[in-house]
Amino acid sequence: MIQRLAQAILSTRVGRPMGVAAYHAVLELSAIALSSLEGVRSVAVTGSFANADPGFAPGFSDLDLLLVVEPMSVADELRLRRALALRIDVLRSTVRIVRSVDVIDASDVDLIRRFSTAWSLELDERSRIVRGPALPGEPHHRSRERRRVVHAMAMLRRIQKGLPRLIDADRDSASTVRAASRLLTDALLAFTGAGRTTTLPALATCARARLDASSGDLVRSAIERPSTDGYLAASLAIVDRIAADLAETWTMTAPERSSGFEPTVTDEVRSVVRSLLDRGFASVVASTRDAGLLEPMLFAVTRESTDPRVVLESVRRTYAETPSLRRSGYRWSDRPIVVTPAMLRVAFLFDPAPIAFDALCHASALVAGDRLTGIGEPDPVTRTIAIDTTRAWSLYRTRSRRFHTSDPTEARDALEVELLHRILPIRLRGESGSIRFAPAVRDRSRSEASLIGELRHELDLIRADLASRPG
Repeated sequence: MIQRLAQAILSTRVGRPMGVAAYHAVLELSAIALSSLEGVRSVAVTGSFANADPGFAPGFSDLDLLLVVEPMSVADELRLRRALALRIDVLRSTVRIVRSVDVIDASDVDLIRRFSTAWSLELDERSRIVRGPALPGEPHHRSRERRRVVHAMAMLRRIQKGLPRLIDADRDSASTVRAASRLLTDALLAFTGAGRTTTLPALATCARARLDASSGDLVRSAIERPSTDGYLAASLAIVDRIAADLAETWTMTAPERSSGFEPTVTDEVRSVVRSLLDRGFASVVASTRDAGLLEPMLFAVTRESTDPRVVLESVRRTYAETPSLRRSGYRWSDRPIVVTPAMLRVAFLFDPAPIAFDALCHASALVAGDRLTGIGEPDPVTRTIAIDTTRAWSLYRTRSRRFHTSDPTEARDALEVELLHRILPIRLRGESGSIRFAPAVRDRSRSEASLIGELRHELDLIRADLASRPG
């Protein structure tokens, strides 16, 4: 209640300047706390607060921070990880707007600019140094095709990760409505190629000229009558169009499933599968997100031309009928990922690319309903961009977000899972073109320092490969 009241006050004409001032104060204190850590070169702020993005809303928006660190030994990195986790714990417990602290090596900035995710496409434009020297090197111009593919990957990831949560959230709360509007904003940015400072109404006007009548009506309705479901339905329609545009140059194939690997499918998962099929979904696939991770994730494939609003309500009712989903939290595996036929055609770009694609299309899995068809094989350029993007993301992913923990056992386990289930498969997929799906062997006797050493070796191989090719 107090948080909602504060958000309402900060959204007013009088309250907004107060909120902006408070964010500046928190940013300054956070920069002082983090810049004093040994090995930290610079502290920057990214995201909507960095450059007066029209999407910034005091009380709703997070304060996203970026640390640029100097190359260091394994022992020094271990100390930095532990010290950083403690500082972040303090910041998060006192000022809840600090949610994300990304960490990149100064020597990796150029590769991240050239190859990485949509976040780094505008790294220089969307970040502002608060402490320390500027980002090393110069901004890199990426080709139109690379930007197009990377933005599509980002939107597919947002649909995979964000849509299931928003469907099951309190649809009338201001925070849920705002999160849904951000999803639509990002979808329209990816679709139109407009700049980040473009407002949502302007984006919608630009997009409607290229949309069919049905999709255009969903977008117009979302702008005229803001609501969670309106924004989500329009977002699905836009991502569907993005996928359809990309798939025009792809070759359609039928997946050939491997044998000898079966994900664990519980009675609760089977119950969800039956519920989704009863509500009109064409297929439901229970498969694995990562090679060796036995816990399945659910892909719920809609039928052609199904109204997005009907899709949202079907998934919402499935949640209501399956209390076990609520008890188990928000793991990837227990929330159905909505996939339209157009999205299925570009499943190679699902996050993490291409591991999720291999799990969906080539690993043994429970496939209920119609047989999966119409899955695309990307052209060579798109294939290379997708794999390189995921591999470049690995250069800073393992120092960020969920790896910020002061618990040594938790930190060690997170590194081992990342190494076995993401870094190794991505590197091997890039070299051999395929992933062998089998349970990975975990060794809990290995130390965190040992895992960091092996992780560095794998990342060095990725760096060398990326550095040898044009961006």
